Amino acid sequence: MIFSIEYSGNTIQTFVNDEIYFSGTLKKKFWKSNWVLLNKDGKKIASYKIKSKYFRFDFSLILSIEEFNQQLQLNYKSKKPHIDLKHQNNDYLIIFHIGKKISFLKNDIQFASLTKKTVSFGGSKTFIGSMTKEVNLTLALLLIFATILLDNINNFDGDSDFSIDLGSYHKELKPFDSSWTANN
Repeated sequence: MIFSIEYSGNTIQTFVNDEIYFSGTLKKKFWKSNWVLLNKDGKKIASYKIKSKYFRFDFSLILSIEEFNQQLQLNYKSKKPHIDLKHQNNDYLIIFHIGKKISFLKNDIQFASLTKKTVSFGGSKTFIGSMTKEVNLTLALLLIFATILLDNINNFDGDSDFSIDLGSYHKELKPFDSSWTANN
């Protein structure tokens, strides 16, 4: 399954098969930021709050999923950039690779990948990804959106009219598996 995510400042839209799957807005209140995601019918499905342990280094991202009546804590580590979390006795690992690629694993088995487009206009960013059919689509897209939030915090380039993103260079937790493909 192929999907795309368009992110611009205070808004985000997720498309699956060229149809909007959910959209989100950033609500700011003094020093706090809270992202709220809505499904295509306008019903709130999730919200995100970022708790910084050390500014711009390690984070905890609290993901409240109304649809599942749960809260997940995603732990971001900056030394070898990755996110880990546990959900329903499953271990999830999200790895930021050298360049612009991100891998998503459940119990050490990859279920999705995401790539940021190189060129962006008008302060927007576009991400293209693919995932297996066996995954819970809503949960997978919520995790993917969390990575975009963290990527934006760590690689803030403002709302410039034109930008070129050549990716990042850092130590990897493990290399990108270029042989992986979603079983579409």
